[in-house]
Amino acid sequence: MPELDLPSLRILYRFAQFHERRMSVIRSAFLDMLDRVQVRCTVYFKGPPCDMHDIWDDTPQFHHPLPRKSYLLHYGATLLRAMLLSPTMETLTSTDVDARESARTIAMMCPNCAQDDLDVIFDEAIPNDVLAKVYKTLDERFSDVL
Repeated sequence: MPELDLPSLRILYRFAQFHERRMSVIRSAFLDMLDRVQVRCTVYFKGPPCDMHDIWDDTPQFHHPLPRKSYLLHYGATLLRAMLLSPTMETLTSTDVDARESARTIAMMCPNCAQDDLDVIFDEAIPNDVLAKVYKTLDERFSDVL
């Protein structure tokens, strides 16, 4: 069929694959890596659980399941939603500032959650682990995979 330009279709297909892989890494960062940051920085066994912010998974994947913090889930969902609409560094930077400050404020106002190492969570772990992975992924260019 002469109207089909097969080389350009291949490029479009490869671009779609590239975009899907990129979004998969971003999803993983905001869902899985955020959970790891939380587990590493949250004090679960030193104080009472937080009835307001702890969310228990109905289908635990671990022998000793840990709750997720609602403010971190909301932070991750906010960034993921923004990145799905516009996966750019500018979107990530502008959305992160407000979402992280909101999550930190919620955590600081709660007497139970304030016992966690919030500085490590919000100033070190999120920027160095979660956001660094997303920035690295966004820095990749489509021309690098051609």
